Amino acid sequence: MLTPKAKRMTVDATLLSGPAAADAVFASHLFGSAPGESSAPESQPATFSNLKLHGVFAAIGSLPAFAILSVDGKPDQPVKAETEIAPGVVLGMVYPDHVEVRRNGVVERLNLESKAGGPSGVAKGADFRLNVQSRAPDNFSFSRKELNQALQDPQQMANLGRFVARPGGLVVEDARNGSLAEKLGLQQNDVVSQLNGQPVTSNEDIGRFYQQLNQTGQVRLIGLRDGKAMTLNYSIQ
Repeated sequence: MLTPKAKRMTVDATLLSGPAAADAVFASHLFGSAPGESSAPESQPATFSNLKLHGVFAAIGSLPAFAILSVDGKPDQPVKAETEIAPGVVLGMVYPDHVEVRRNGVVERLNLESKAGGPSGVAKGADFRLNVQSRAPDNFSFSRKELNQALQDPQQMANLGRFVARPGGLVVEDARNGSLAEKLGLQQNDVVSQLNGQPVTSNEDIGRFYQQLNQTGQVRLIGLRDGKAMTLNYSIQ
């Protein structure tokens, strides 16, 4: 087996910006993988000692895949697939539990760090920066501008919460205190089944949820909590 010689790298990663970052986050596998999804492999184990994989975001439709990488112990940064990380080193395919890194024509596998900060594998940071008001039970309001500003900060990706596709809807797998999911009134094990009257069946529907938050003034979420009907209403200004 060929084992490329490891060397110290410097990174000039291409960050996802603005709406592209937001769309990719909300419509990605940060919210879990679909049933039956598996990794594809046949790549060599990576020999990078200074490159750590802390999160993976698989592409859906036209939305790009990207990974959360730390190089030389520096803070995590999102890097799009097919982006050159350093001369001769390119982030290749992104899978639910690893990525492929191409170095001088040799494909190497870099595994997701085990339990690197919670179910998503992304290190958890401070609270999601969104001021959400709730003047009545299950009714919430917030600023669209403030939401978009927060989503433009790559460090906020760790603070969204996590959803997993299951029969009947999306299950809230992680809604820790301070996360966006928690601020929107969701709790762990809630099931989201409808958004504005449309069924929720896959992670792509989370992308639709964000689009509705960005385009309309009112969003209604219907689901189940502890087996009982749940309705959450959002007013976006």
